[in-house]
Amino acid sequence: MKKLFALFLVVLTLLTLCFSMSSCGKTEEFPGSKATQVNLKFNFYETVAIEKDDFTAKQSVIVKADSEIDSIDALTGKTIAVQKESDAKEICKAAGYTIVEFSNASDIKAALLSGAADAAVTDGNSEITVFADKDESGVKIFRNVGKLAKQIDDPLLAKIVDEDASLLRSVAKADKDGDTVVVFHCLTENGVKKIEEKYKYLVEEYGDGYFCQVNEKSVFIGTKDGLKCATKQLWHNRLYHTFIENQNYKYILDGLKNTLIITLCSLLIGVALGTIIAVAKYFSEGNSKLAIVNFICDLYTTVIRGIPMTVLLLIFFFVIMVSADGVLVAIIAFGINSGAYMAELIRSGINAVDKGQMEAARSLGLSKGQAMAKIIFPQAIKNILPAIGNECIALLKETSVAGYVAVVDLTRGANLIRNNTYDAFNPLILSALIYLILVVGMTKLLSIFERRLRRSDGK
Repeated sequence: MKKLFALFLVVLTLLTLCFSMSSCGKTEEFPGSKATQVNLKFNFYETVAIEKDDFTAKQSVIVKADSEIDSIDALTGKTIAVQKESDAKEICKAAGYTIVEFSNASDIKAALLSGAADAAVTDGNSEITVFADKDESGVKIFRNVGKLAKQIDDPLLAKIVDEDASLLRSVAKADKDGDTVVVFHCLTENGVKKIEEKYKYLVEEYGDGYFCQVNEKSVFIGTKDGLKCATKQLWHNRLYHTFIENQNYKYILDGLKNTLIITLCSLLIGVALGTIIAVAKYFSEGNSKLAIVNFICDLYTTVIRGIPMTVLLLIFFFVIMVSADGVLVAIIAFGINSGAYMAELIRSGINAVDKGQMEAARSLGLSKGQAMAKIIFPQAIKNILPAIGNECIALLKETSVAGYVAVVDLTRGANLIRNNTYDAFNPLILSALIYLILVVGMTKLLSIFERRLRRSDGK
């Protein structure tokens, strides 16, 4: 088993490397230079990936209609409201503004109205969708005094971005020995042709080889020396940009921590609830005095198992536990959901134990509760341990929907990295590998428990 798993990881790693290297395309040989071999040295290039939003999306500066702020220059010394984990927050921090963070645009709007913030800087279309309100007389309540955007210091990059940002998905700036290379990943082949036509003057000015089309949707603009090996380092520097730069790896660590917390706590709640429900149903079946107990247990398992986990989670977050911490909501929702399945598993294990053992225990003077705790329940657990293990694994994977209630779990963390870096492959593959390792680890622990139980039975 261990050898097969190790072989699987090796094959998966090799496939990942091959896919990533092949995605860079084939580098054309430049006039006056020799084609270079692949160089896997990590720091051969220092690459800064500049995503589309960095140079096309401009953040709106919103103030109340009667505010004295009439320009971006007037923001100095003012309190700026921004949304957590937004580009607006980073831009305002880089500009040195005093900021106050809110979880959503509605809270930012309330801060402006109450005077808790002098201005707001928002991403996307919030200017239109949130701050387009008018009073009863039809007078606008808010106004936009300008746009903020990240500054690009490199002259060549600034010129190209200013003129052709609409053609691009992302730009990578690679520096080697003072040579600057701008790498375009265009949305369409037509975009590549437009850039090629527009920058023909660079070839005339610097000579053949200043411009290179790597594949159908990638274009390099830079000096000859800078172009020679640029494709060789894109994947390695992409990993650095995806996980290390801006400390994006913290999303994975925080997500893994929340995933484990939710899984373990929900599992404890699920086992406790499942045990109570299963035992209650065992004693209430056929007992008219406990018919209401049996009805409540059946109702619980039927309703909870009939509602999709995502819907149940949203109900708890937006209806039952409004404004509660997302992790706490997830723990309770997943715990209650798991309890319904655990109840049926444990009940089936209890029913699998011969009823004669309960009668024998009772004849020896044990109460029903003592017989259940000391004789019936231990045997039931042995019978259903593999099924409980499967439920634990399913619970771990189900926590991937916790992001619906603003919980940064492992899946949500990987998706945040994808949103921030436009790199979907690396963070999603990493999260998948972490889930796989966790599942394999849980499977291994369960197999150890099963062996020990069999050993105690003398098998």
